[in-house]
Amino acid sequence: MKIIRFVTFASLLALAACGAPQMQEVTPPAGTFKPAAGAEAQGRPAPDLIVAINAAREAEGLGVLAVSPAANRAAREQAGDMATVGFMDHTGSDGSTPGDRLTAAGLDWCIVAENVAYGHPTAEAVVEGWLRSAGHRHNLLSDTTLVGAATAGPEERPYWSAVFAQPC
Repeated sequence: MKIIRFVTFASLLALAACGAPQMQEVTPPAGTFKPAAGAEAQGRPAPDLIVAINAAREAEGLGVLAVSPAANRAAREQAGDMATVGFMDHTGSDGSTPGDRLTAAGLDWCIVAENVAYGHPTAEAVVEGWLRSAGHRHNLLSDTTLVGAATAGPEERPYWSAVFAQPC
């Protein structure tokens, strides 16, 4: 009977580990986010972030992601929102989720994930940080096929957003 209980427990534990991946976020201490204003607050494309993401994927033997205009739009919206309000989260200040933003941008998606960052001065530094975080690494190296990326805020302490998607 003890063996059956152990096997049942181990099976349930293994199944739980196979659940949907969780986005992991490392948040700096309160008060460290600096809101931006004007043009600095507008999300702008981050092609250098896409290059760094694809380089990391290639280093792991994975294919590169195609740039998606819809994912770029969703990333620009979140980066701009975080910069304007001065926060870092996957939920927008209006309550929107990464999926909401991607749908609003016009993509019929089956998988969506988002990585966000703050304060890294370069795209390479952002990707290096994400690769050291299990949840961010999972998103970056996932089976998605599309990516969009943006940055906002001052160049010395920018906000970053990358949206990974798999269309239906």
